[in-house]
Amino acid sequence: MRLNKSATRSRRRTGVVTTAAVAAIAMASLAISGVASGADDETPLISVLFEAKQSQGDGCATGAGAMSLTKVTKPESYSFVITVPTDLCTPIEAKAAAYAMPDNRLWPWPQTLVETKPVTLGPAGVTTVTFAKGCDPIQFDLVTGATPDKIDFPLGPYHGPLLFPHKDKYNTSGSAYQYWPSMADCEEPTPTPTPTPTPTPTPTPTPEVPVDVEPKSEVPTDDSGTDPTSDVGPNGEVPATVGGTQATQTPAVLAVAG
Repeated sequence: MRLNKSATRSRRRTGVVTTAAVAAIAMASLAISGVASGADDETPLISVLFEAKQSQGDGCATGAGAMSLTKVTKPESYSFVITVPTDLCTPIEAKAAAYAMPDNRLWPWPQTLVETKPVTLGPAGVTTVTFAKGCDPIQFDLVTGATPDKIDFPLGPYHGPLLFPHKDKYNTSGSAYQYWPSMADCEEPTPTPTPTPTPTPTPTPTPEVPVDVEPKSEVPTDDSGTDPTSDVGPNGEVPATVGGTQATQTPAVLAVAG
């Protein structure tokens, strides 16, 4: 049988266009899903970990007593730990939801959905739902039912019932927690200025002052080569001379005799 080449080319083009269209629709769906769940960051805000355990007793369990809740807070995270000792007769489909709150402790409404993650409870074991803490006020909820994009009080809308309802007047015992970050943990540290090194002063050379040193004077000697200071008396008196001849008397005696 002979094939029409032009028809074959047309079918190839149609297949390429169809594939591109499907890929575009898939990418758009992923983008919409990401916006709806608030998962616009690479690191997820919510993580769910299940650790299977041996079921206790015979058969399966039902009712509120079939599960227990423990809360664990750390500097970087907050966790709901759900323990199911015995296999549940009917699995429970819950949701972990994170809602951004206004920075107002007196009136933290309305709240905007940031991220959700499904949590299925059924087999015996321990399920840990962990919320990452950041620098923005946020509410962590573990609910059944709807998780609207925005919730408000008192007129609504509201999210579904809490998986573990509050049992105290302060609304702290159930599966909901409002996280208010510490300003000390979120403020950027003030950079420490680098000290400027003090330059070492260069010593100024002291100018040399020329000093004239007089040569040592020599005591002249007479022509005979005899040191005239050798005739100095014991008390420093110099012998007098008369007519060039050294006198034998002291100067006082010579003066009287003359």
